[in-house]
Amino acid sequence: MRIPAKNVSRRSGTTLFVATLAFMFLIPVIGLAVDVGFLYTVRSKLQSSVDGASLAAARALSLGATTDAQAANAKQNAVNWFYANFPKGEWYSHSTLMNTSNTYVSVYDDATVPQLRHVDVFASTSIPTLFMRWFGNANTAVNSRGHATRRDVVAMLVLDRSGSMCPNAATPCSKTTTGSSCAAMINAAKLFTGQFAAGRDRIGMISFADNAYRHSSPTTNFQSVLGYTNTLGTGTGEIDSVICHGGTNSAGAFSLAYNDLYQTDLPGALNVMVLETDGLPNTVTVNFWDGTAAGIDSASNCLDANGKKQSQAGGFDTYASLPAWSPSPWNMNSFGTGFMTNMDATRNLIGGIGVNSSTYWVMYNNWTTTKSNSFNEVYNSTNPYLSSASGRAAGCGFNSSHNSASDIAWLPTSDVYGNSLTGYKTTNLSSGHLTVTTSNVLNASFNALDDAGSFARTNANLPVYNFTLGFSSSVDHVILQRVANDSSWLGNTACTASGAACRFASGENQGTYVYAQTQQDLITAFLSLSSQILRLNR
Repeated sequence: MRIPAKNVSRRSGTTLFVATLAFMFLIPVIGLAVDVGFLYTVRSKLQSSVDGASLAAARALSLGATTDAQAANAKQNAVNWFYANFPKGEWYSHSTLMNTSNTYVSVYDDATVPQLRHVDVFASTSIPTLFMRWFGNANTAVNSRGHATRRDVVAMLVLDRSGSMCPNAATPCSKTTTGSSCAAMINAAKLFTGQFAAGRDRIGMISFADNAYRHSSPTTNFQSVLGYTNTLGTGTGEIDSVICHGGTNSAGAFSLAYNDLYQTDLPGALNVMVLETDGLPNTVTVNFWDGTAAGIDSASNCLDANGKKQSQAGGFDTYASLPAWSPSPWNMNSFGTGFMTNMDATRNLIGGIGVNSSTYWVMYNNWTTTKSNSFNEVYNSTNPYLSSASGRAAGCGFNSSHNSASDIAWLPTSDVYGNSLTGYKTTNLSSGHLTVTTSNVLNASFNALDDAGSFARTNANLPVYNFTLGFSSSVDHVILQRVANDSSWLGNTACTASGAACRFASGENQGTYVYAQTQQDLITAFLSLSSQILRLNR
């Protein structure tokens, strides 16, 4: 049946009318969707730039000798970061506002939490609309806010100054020894200190070889005391004074450094230990007196403070017969009752014993006040304990070739800092003491450092984050991974190659172990550790 022409005309008119109405509503809807999508994209870009600027400002709080200078550098760094990531005209934006005034970048201390600083960043811009301008809305304002925090850091640097840091073992060497690892380590350590905020952060340092020397307890004046290098300049200090020479008493230095952190105990701060070493722990500091008898061999010709020999003449049989001793310069009372109570005793047989593959050495005067090692096996030149039988080397302890511990009967099961000398590396015991063999002393040195790292991470009063830096091909990755408690190394073949597995304790603070294979890698490694620490303190 044919439809009348007048009906067709009516339907066409209706369709045109409906289509016109649809376009009147559809076009604004489409336009709104396009504008909103564009607005969302620009807003995301603005927000990420503001977030990055706040983090950059927080990191720049390390630049400057005063807190006011640090705040000014932080503000400028925020502005630089923002415009590097959101340049003027970005995504057709205009009238972008972000500068160093307090309206846009604010740096302030927390009102209730000690050692915490805040950075607030604000930025605004205008975005032109594409379709909504038909309705009189030509521009849309977009605002973003960012926030970052930074805790003050309390850190102890523990730097290896053993003889292996010198070229071809030509010791001693220093920062002036061209091509030496010692010089490379000194330069890299100063870059590390340069990343932190003078006047706010606190950094101290202990260096070690056979002995341990405190260059400084944690101080806000660390740039002047220790030295530093950063984008603002460089300065000399105690780091520059390091002389490399001697063995590797890692555990002793680590425990003494942790004690300095413990005594500082700054509320709200981030507490960290940073251990750098290029070799294997091989020296421990012990007390050869167990409260009843001395660990001097019964056939020894060593003389006690009364000029008597062990057993042969009733020597070393009483506490009073032990060599006279001056108090330790280390105040260890902060560890609690019963810990290191023998450290400040007037008489004791405290000494460091170290080994390599076939040779022993010892330094009885462990509480040195000098930065270099005294390769003595003695207390001092007037103590009767120094007297040696004919055929012995100078001092009491070893035969003339140092390949036999002739005068030492045993080692205790812990060092003077309370670190266990038994653990993941096997040590042989006899009648409750460690037998004196080169392998026992070496393994005891590893176990002591492992226990020192665990103690620092788990102390209920002041748990810290341990960061370790291994340098050179001779370093042991397992012990440094264990001290740092770094889970990222668990799949590394270095953790199984030696037969001594790496260990990760999930309930303890996790630090970072960084490996620097060459001298050139040391700078990158130290900066990597400082970056990890600064991430944690946010």
